[in-house]
Amino acid sequence: MSRATRIDVDNWGRSSGGGVRWTGTNCLRASIANLLRAANLERVPDPTFTGPDWLSDYSDQLAEQTGYRLEEESAHVCLHTRNAGRRWIAAIYEPDESANHAIVARGNLVYHDPAGRYDALPVDRVLFGMRLVPGNAPKLDRWGAAVR
Repeated sequence: MSRATRIDVDNWGRSSGGGVRWTGTNCLRASIANLLRAANLERVPDPTFTGPDWLSDYSDQLAEQTGYRLEEESAHVCLHTRNAGRRWIAAIYEPDESANHAIVARGNLVYHDPAGRYDALPVDRVLFGMRLVPGNAPKLDRWGAAVR
């Protein structure tokens, strides 16, 4: 893996617009950093969790370190036209890779792809969506019901 790089500023540190954009690092970490507008990638913990409950475990660590956690949503909710202006993280199935890929989407458009693979969102391969919510917000399941 290459060194993490900010691509939203020029060599003089001037913003090129579009928010903080990271490449050359874990795609989920870069996507979260983009949504948080993190100027320092170290603010976002590395998502190297494994196991059946990795998302919950990572989300707890993320909340502890940033004050935000990830909440999973079904793909059709994120892709719905009523959410066209909202930024979210799309988990994309990669058939030829050892892991899935994460990008930041805005509605059904690609907002930031840390790997630079996609110009258009492959909606048929979106497994689920994730959004950042405050760490102290009530936890909801995929259908919006409160989880105790």
